[in-house]
Amino acid sequence: MKFSLYCAAVEILLSLHLINAASPTVAVPSILALQMLHLEPEDKTSFQQNCIESGVTCSFSDVQRFKFRNENDLVNVQKRFFQTYLCVKELNLTKCPVDGEWSQWSDWDSCSTSCEEGVQRRNRECNNPRAQHSGRNCQGLKVDVRSCQSNVCSRTDLDDYASLKHRAMGLLTLHHATNRRLKLLCFDSHCSFATVVELVKSVVNAEQYWSFLICYKHHKSCPVDGGWGSWSSWSPCSAHCGEGMTVRSRRCDNPSPSHWGLACDGQFFESLHCFQNTACMDVTTFMTDWSPWSQCSVSCGSYGNQASERHCIGMASSRSDTQAATCSIGDQRYTKLTQTRPCYGGACAIGGGWGKWGQWSDCSVQCGTGRKTRLHLCDSPVPSGSGSCKGLEVDTVSCTGPCQG
Repeated sequence: MKFSLYCAAVEILLSLHLINAASPTVAVPSILALQMLHLEPEDKTSFQQNCIESGVTCSFSDVQRFKFRNENDLVNVQKRFFQTYLCVKELNLTKCPVDGEWSQWSDWDSCSTSCEEGVQRRNRECNNPRAQHSGRNCQGLKVDVRSCQSNVCSRTDLDDYASLKHRAMGLLTLHHATNRRLKLLCFDSHCSFATVVELVKSVVNAEQYWSFLICYKHHKSCPVDGGWGSWSSWSPCSAHCGEGMTVRSRRCDNPSPSHWGLACDGQFFESLHCFQNTACMDVTTFMTDWSPWSQCSVSCGSYGNQASERHCIGMASSRSDTQAATCSIGDQRYTKLTQTRPCYGGACAIGGGWGKWGQWSDCSVQCGTGRKTRLHLCDSPVPSGSGSCKGLEVDTVSCTGPCQG
């Protein structure tokens, strides 16, 4: 890069005095001549006459009036063309386009699994130098991934991880079938959770994809299917007399489902009819039907109760105008009856947590002041619901490269 700029400087100094002298025979430096190939033939001649041989320095809007060949990225082509023109015209190398170049690769991070095959990553930055004055950005991958081998896994470890990896790949494949950019940017390379949300358009689907992606690539935050705990004792009979209902419940907490694992299959409560020894004497009893079940008493993360009620409407002779109606059930009188059953409030939103920082990359320059970076993943835990990780995924600090000679 430095040698090519030096050569350009020599060429400009040897030929630019002809441009500024408005000579009828102008030698155009090759770095500008290459840019002029983007112009249509007739406008190439017009540009040389109006902006070079005339001795006038054209503006960017002047350059935009010339016809360029069919270009996919016309605006950037025009900007690069204009910067090269200014560099040559004004004998000022600080205005020449500078193409970005990659820094050295960082060290490989630790293997993502504790046994058998996993993955390692390393990264590099487009800052050696950075693209300037409409120069081109670096081409190629910012993050490199390779397989790695750790300790020998036990038979159980192998079976469990193979099953999880197969399951994760199945869901990832479904997303990739309808979103090729998602596979290119996040599966084949490295992306942030924010990028997944942008590509998938649904926060819920993005959380699911991110969890399975981290599981497949790094054997972290893999789905954990829920398992039932023990049944509780049977509740007392709901009836004060005659036939009623008794219930028992269990929780899906052995373990609780996490990271998009499957919820427990089956019922979380059971009910049985029960009978009280006391016969119901309800000659004066007039009651409404049972009301619909109320909302669960908890919003998320635990088990609560739902209630249903029957209200006494009684008889006119059973109450005064200012008293609530009461109904006779056995030897007791009630204004209402209430029955309850257990309910689950659902999973709560989980705020994401940052994992450990990776290793620092090498300094971006071999001599003088540069920068080095490190990154960490939002996977401890993976966010769900409205949760997310706050802060930066990439950390950057200045560094000094040892100059030799």
